[in-house]
Amino acid sequence: MGFRVNRRMFLGTGMAGAALVARTAHSATALDVGDRAQLLLDDHLVERKEGIRLRVTPARADHVRLVSPDVPTDQDGVWAWVTVGDEGGRVRMWYSGRALGDPADVSRLCYAESEDGAHWDKPPCGVTSFGGNRKNNIVLTFQHEGGVFLDPSAGPGQRYKCVFGERDKKRGYGYRMTLRDRGRTREWLGPTIEGASSPDGIRWTKGPGPLMDWYTDTCNVCYYDSRLGKYICFVRDNQYPRFKGGAIRCIGRTESATFGDFPRPQRVLAPDREDPPGMDLYNSAAQPYPFADGVSLLFPAAYYHDTDNLEIQIATSRDSVRWRRPDRNPFLSPGREGDFDSRMVYMGVGMIPREDEIWMYYGGFDVGHEEVRREPGMGGVGRVRFTRHRIVAQAAESALGHLVTKPLIFSGRHLKLNADCGAGGRIQVGVLGVDGVPVPGLGQEECEPLIGDFLRGTVRWKSGARLSDLAGKPVRLSFRLQWRARLYAFRFW
Repeated sequence: MGFRVNRRMFLGTGMAGAALVARTAHSATALDVGDRAQLLLDDHLVERKEGIRLRVTPARADHVRLVSPDVPTDQDGVWAWVTVGDEGGRVRMWYSGRALGDPADVSRLCYAESEDGAHWDKPPCGVTSFGGNRKNNIVLTFQHEGGVFLDPSAGPGQRYKCVFGERDKKRGYGYRMTLRDRGRTREWLGPTIEGASSPDGIRWTKGPGPLMDWYTDTCNVCYYDSRLGKYICFVRDNQYPRFKGGAIRCIGRTESATFGDFPRPQRVLAPDREDPPGMDLYNSAAQPYPFADGVSLLFPAAYYHDTDNLEIQIATSRDSVRWRRPDRNPFLSPGREGDFDSRMVYMGVGMIPREDEIWMYYGGFDVGHEEVRREPGMGGVGRVRFTRHRIVAQAAESALGHLVTKPLIFSGRHLKLNADCGAGGRIQVGVLGVDGVPVPGLGQEECEPLIGDFLRGTVRWKSGARLSDLAGKPVRLSFRLQWRARLYAFRFW
């Protein structure tokens, strides 16, 4: 059976659109967006919207194991935690390996590199003795897995930093906790959170002691925030007594002007009523999004206790303190039965740009959380890819949606959109004054509809009016999205 299209909904503003524009007619402080890319993965720039919801766009994964436990230094398992960086076109990776014969409380930070991001070498780094020689790819040894970052504020000898965990049960060294849960009390000696620095990511020097009065039981993440002039660290925050259904794991955050002396973290993300009972939020994989203005991302692994499986979700923030999960659908799901990652996936840290594509790397397992153990062949690292800026979309839920931005000040001559309209959708844009009145010649009705799938679609108006005449002046953008069109980002150029 076919359906009829309401022509007025396609070509006219409609009652909902007119009301939406009218409600914007009040003064507000304009946001300076210059000529920088602006992501619409949250409502930070949105004044009003109707018929539009935030939707996660899943990453593309082949579910192929690119880094396998195939050398003695990682033969007992390539664990889930991984960091990548791009240096002059060479992709560098630090991953967690478990070596055959290692004690249960020993983990290794191993190094690999690649020219194409798919084929990886594990070069002999010559810094750690293993099996009687230094011809191996181990660069650091600790008790609990760590994450690496490049510190733009540090001198040459400390450009790289690592955050990891240390515990020595024989000496009683670690972080002592009293856990009260389900009517029971028990003492737990957890790993402390400690750090190391390096001039090259290969030769590491450990710090003198804990970075903070806290514990770890996952891969913590740290980075230097140039806007704040501080180090930001995201850590495990266990909830006791546990949430309904058994959920324990949450995400905490702390910051410091120095790489050390962090205050005790504050909880910034936890399961809530929109989640099923018994779901944890595991490692954060926190990182700024480096290709657009003021966006920070979390990729928490959602752990479902009832199935013992994990998937990767998305959380967004503009200040790295207040976080929202715009959509509970996964950014990355486990693979199919028989794949190396068929039960659990954990996102790593780092984004590798290649033309209009972004690569990220993740750890995967073909067994559940409670089944994982050290044994030959366990775990591995895979790659996901997504199109630049296409993480979360402002998506029209039905035939027609409207979105009006807050007042903006821009520079440039043109407006370009990153959007996917599918086969039947379209987008039109109008420019409004701060009073909500369309600028003559730049209204939605004069806008030539954008159709199809485009990363840098130029907005044009039939009137020939010049957008550049408004540069430096506060304006609003009014978007009309039709038939499930998805809008990801815009940029003045």
